[in-house]
Amino acid sequence: GSAVLSWTAAINNGSPITGYTVTGAPGGSCTAVAPATTCTTGPLTNGTAYTFTVTAGNAGGTSPASLASAPITPAGPPLAPTGVTATPGNAAAAVSWSAPANNGSAITGYTVTGIPAGGGASVGCLTTGALACTVSGLTNGTAYAFTVTATNAVGTSGASASASATPFVLSQPAVPLPGGAGTAAVQIGAPPGCTAGSMLFNTTIPPGAPAGATFPLGVFRFTATGAGCANATLSVQITYPAGSLSGLQPYKYGPPSTGAAPLWFAHGSLAADSVTYAVTDNGVGDNDTTLAEIADPFAPVLLAAAPAGVASIPTLSEWGVMLLSLLVGALGLGRVGRRRRSAVA
Repeated sequence: GSAVLSWTAAINNGSPITGYTVTGAPGGSCTAVAPATTCTTGPLTNGTAYTFTVTAGNAGGTSPASLASAPITPAGPPLAPTGVTATPGNAAAAVSWSAPANNGSAITGYTVTGIPAGGGASVGCLTTGALACTVSGLTNGTAYAFTVTATNAVGTSGASASASATPFVLSQPAVPLPGGAGTAAVQIGAPPGCTAGSMLFNTTIPPGAPAGATFPLGVFRFTATGAGCANATLSVQITYPAGSLSGLQPYKYGPPSTGAAPLWFAHGSLAADSVTYAVTDNGVGDNDTTLAEIADPFAPVLLAAAPAGVASIPTLSEWGVMLLSLLVGALGLGRVGRRRRSAVA
């Protein structure tokens, strides 16, 4: 909002110089009493280019104006960002905002700061111009207040108004199991902007299940949608009634790798009465090929065991097959030789 001007003293032409006057275009002026050769002009508009001329005065009058200065553009730190929002997710929050006036100098970056309720270490993220970033490593269930500052070549703005968010894991403590087998507790961890819903167990089995497999606890399904789901990996934990997972194995229906055809494949891990697994949008386990939409069948499967007392049929390795072939060939040659010797006799 101002400019400091300086110049070389004029030749007085026989009468002492009494002062100087600075005139700016498109505005701004200041004066200096001789022998000073500097003054500060303002108020100026940040972001507007100005040029300045100087005249000298003495008892004989006022000099012609000097040549104009090179243009200068006054600037200050940016104003504070506005419109801050915070969207919570699993151990994270997505923060976005609107760009403020740059106050005459281009904004070079933004800093997001989150303060947990009740005190504690601050968290945050940085951008070099983007108007959003995700703060991760948060504690689920703890409220955070987020503010944003903007920075340019001159300095850093004040903090924006705050926006609050509380990270969380979607939890359904009692989802009914089919056939009156009780209920299961389900937790789904999704990133900000990805909403999971439609959680249920049923007895509709996708095709291609392992031969002889049964599904005593049904098939679990959920869907997830929202921009935050795009290419995201969701974590799922299901806790079944005590002892109900004994002898079962975690299986999933869907593509076992990105772009693969859906099928049943072993997936997830068991710990006591809980199963934990992950599903990735348009990747492992996702049965909806639309970006940012996830569909997820999963089940603990009881695989059929071999009947008691029935031994499995042994098989030969590749080397075993080769050795057997050589042995059969040798026996054949031996028989031919004996027949020839009998014929000669």
